[in-house]
Amino acid sequence: MAAQDALQVMKIEEDKQFLLAQREEGCHGRMGGVDKTLADKEKRAEKRKSSQANYNIILEQPGPSHVDRNQIKFSSTSGEETDEEYTPVSDSKPSNPKKPRTTEKAKNIMTSGLAASLDRTSVSNRNAVYNLSKVLASVSQNPSHVVLNRSSVGRKRTDYRLKVVQEIKEHFYPNEPLTVHWDGKLLEDLVGKKHVDRLPIFVSGHGISKLLGVPKLVSGTGEMVATAVFNTITDWGISDQVSVMSFDTTASNIGHCAGACLLLEKKLGKSLLHLACRHHIMELVPGNAFGKSSSPNVILFKRFQKKWAFIDQSCYQLGPADEHLKKHILLVLADILSFANAEFRVKHPRDDYRELLELTIILLGESLPGGVVFKRPGAFHHARWMS
Repeated sequence: MAAQDALQVMKIEEDKQFLLAQREEGCHGRMGGVDKTLADKEKRAEKRKSSQANYNIILEQPGPSHVDRNQIKFSSTSGEETDEEYTPVSDSKPSNPKKPRTTEKAKNIMTSGLAASLDRTSVSNRNAVYNLSKVLASVSQNPSHVVLNRSSVGRKRTDYRLKVVQEIKEHFYPNEPLTVHWDGKLLEDLVGKKHVDRLPIFVSGHGISKLLGVPKLVSGTGEMVATAVFNTITDWGISDQVSVMSFDTTASNIGHCAGACLLLEKKLGKSLLHLACRHHIMELVPGNAFGKSSSPNVILFKRFQKKWAFIDQSCYQLGPADEHLKKHILLVLADILSFANAEFRVKHPRDDYRELLELTIILLGESLPGGVVFKRPGAFHHARWMS
């Protein structure tokens, strides 16, 4: 292949003739030259054969029984003196010192607790061998009497993980409806620095909370997500108990043709209750009222965060001081304060829930046990309650 104006661009006449010849019918090329690598290899092999033959001739000649082999130089068949000195291979094998045999069998110190501690502290197999060998030496134990190398430690850790997973699956048999949750995340791969799509799959129910797996996805399409969720809950044997699915309001999940929710129902052969994420539902409500934004951030909140250091936080106005607001909340003021104070004493899984309660109590004119403190704005994307 060549560019259309290749003949005009080329400056070497030989290249032009070659291109024209390749565009004609028939074969105009042939193999030429000598394979220098193969020729050199054959030449060295011939020298070795010639040197062996000359050496055998010298040994057969009458003379002193001892021959200094280091002083002998052999000539090839062409008469040229070689640079190599030939030493014939002895029939007897060199004596290698054997390791002393020990009757004591090497001990295996890898237990389930040790494997779990290594996994929890994110210690690699190589570092585990190094640390364990130093620990054995510190307690006057010989590391050679212990099965301790990177491969064996890695195999034992894998075996214990599989054993633990199997035990968890065998003891997990819920008899009530379950909700399956999933949410794709872009995480760093276990090997290398490449980021891959991971799908944490989680089920919950009355007194039940279980992480089923975090499989790797080739892509984040609805088909891939539905297949991963279906395979996971089928592997755990809980497909009959799953009756609700919780998900984000993304196109890959709620698509009416290729969404993960629709495809999962088809794979299970039954209808499921759709329980969309409350954060992402609230994201859709103001989007329909004020227009959707392609950016995950809100410019108004971002500017508010940048100017936070220049705001006098000690100067603020309570809600009841505003006549317009007071008129609208006067009838429900006591109920809102009662609810907020009661929920404030409950432990919440998310800090932004607690922050919302604190701001509500402050706005309605009451003080908090620790005083009035305004926190610096944190995350301000659409999925937060602030939006």
